[in-house]
Amino acid sequence: MRRKILTRTIITISIGLFIACLVVIKTTHGYSDKAEDEEGVKSENRTFVRDGITYVILDSVTMSRNGIELTRLSARMGRVALVLYGSVIVPESILNDASDFSSARGAYESATSRRAVSEKELQRLKTLNENKSVSDKVLEEANSQYVLDKNGEATALRNLELIKARIVLKWGDRISNWIFKNDSILSRLIKGEFELIEVGVPMTDTLIKKYQTALITTPSGSNIKARFLGFSGVADPVFQGRALFFLARSLNQELVPGMNVVAHVFSGSARAGVLVPKSAIVWYKSLPWVYYEKAPGEFSRVMISTELPQFDGYLVTGTLKSGDVIISKGAQLLLSEEFKSQIKVED
Repeated sequence: MRRKILTRTIITISIGLFIACLVVIKTTHGYSDKAEDEEGVKSENRTFVRDGITYVILDSVTMSRNGIELTRLSARMGRVALVLYGSVIVPESILNDASDFSSARGAYESATSRRAVSEKELQRLKTLNENKSVSDKVLEEANSQYVLDKNGEATALRNLELIKARIVLKWGDRISNWIFKNDSILSRLIKGEFELIEVGVPMTDTLIKKYQTALITTPSGSNIKARFLGFSGVADPVFQGRALFFLARSLNQELVPGMNVVAHVFSGSARAGVLVPKSAIVWYKSLPWVYYEKAPGEFSRVMISTELPQFDGYLVTGTLKSGDVIISKGAQLLLSEEFKSQIKVED
């Protein structure tokens, strides 16, 4: 009896020890997994702070995998632009003038044709009157018709010239010639392939003849190259100055008639700096930033100015210099890494 009780006791103790071992092993393994997880998170942290500046660490493998590209900046002479404000012209405004000119020209051509007919008839009747084949009364009636047609021709010509003068004064020589010659560009304006931009410039501006090109910035931030066409001869009541006209190709409907735009009009003067491609810029708190390589594989964020836009980027002076290496593509990933590090610190 005692032997049975002893056997049962030994079995119970053995089972208890086995369960205890399992608990210890599981607990130890759990702590190990947690430590490994913490180590894994720690190893994925690509940021550190030095002298109050946050740096993002990237190796070549990570950059290649994420499509991140580097660009070494070089010295660049960029043109200074005058910042002006304007809008995309509604095509109907120029088409209405084209219609007025076409009607006036048609009226003049008809009047000229009538005058030519009555003049020829008058000459014929004069010859007949000399031979006494036509009475003086018939000749007088023919002469009255000729005078009437001649005056009508003069009136039509005067009206045509007034409309032409108004169009030239309003649109300048180049755009006016489109209207007078019924240039194919007018139909392309109707189709939206091109857009006319009107920009106001102060009447006192002395650089108006130096304008050649402009960079048109839309409300969405798109930059579109535009070619200078000419200027209006009248003061614009909206922009309180003289109107400049630019022609831009409208791609993907980035320019819409009636849209207000900002025009960076290049006047020809130059300034030294480095060219930062637009793809390198990330926007944070409504400010433009660029990541540049402070040391091999270490990138920090620096704010730049976008006040000197160029056709292929922005001319930056002072903040960055020739030889600096920046992230030209994929900078948004580095900004995300910064945010992740801030979240971890707060946690």
